[in-house]
Amino acid sequence: MRPGAAFVPFVMVGVVLLAGCSGSTPGSPTDPGSSDPVSVAPSISSPVTSSPTSPPASVSRAVPADVPTTGPNLVRKGERPPVMPVLATKHTPAGAVAFAKFFIRTIDWGFATTSGAYMRHYFTKSCIECASHADGLDNTRKAGEYYLGSRFRIAAARSRPPGDADASVTVTFDLTSAEVLTNHGRFVDGDVAHTGQSRQFWLTWTSDGWRVINMRPTS
Repeated sequence: MRPGAAFVPFVMVGVVLLAGCSGSTPGSPTDPGSSDPVSVAPSISSPVTSSPTSPPASVSRAVPADVPTTGPNLVRKGERPPVMPVLATKHTPAGAVAFAKFFIRTIDWGFATTSGAYMRHYFTKSCIECASHADGLDNTRKAGEYYLGSRFRIAAARSRPPGDADASVTVTFDLTSAEVLTNHGRFVDGDVAHTGQSRQFWLTWTSDGWRVINMRPTS
């Protein structure tokens, strides 16, 4: 595995970012678009409410214009980028869980398209691991390479004690086997499938909705 591979699953971004990274760490191989560091998280003043609230006026569920709409590593013909579910725009515990699952799907789409553009819209500067994974995806593309496989299937997601953050969510997922190929089809690197991978996300609620401020593998 090449240096910088951090998520052995997310193992290889540099072969897939998420599974085996030491201080850090998309949707479903069958339906990845369904809606259905470790730095200390900063103190947040606004607690998660227990009842649904309307999203801030600035929250948008539209896929950002810089996100690729197709790529070399689709699970099916015509696969499109995932769209944030309405629930993920809510300042509630359930909304936080829905957002964390959606964030995983933006990473999954990164492996489909060899681009960190989508996930970059949903984390803050404090999330060093997030930036590392997004950079790994972009650097792979710049090197004239792409992924085959390493697609995510979310198995479970649940709220965790948030500490100083607004919310915290653990997401458990499986990853398909993966290869890194050059644009001419030459094999560069690879990894086996991984099951039961888990990442914990710490979230803050902003005027733009939920954002990831930190993430790391669970023990």
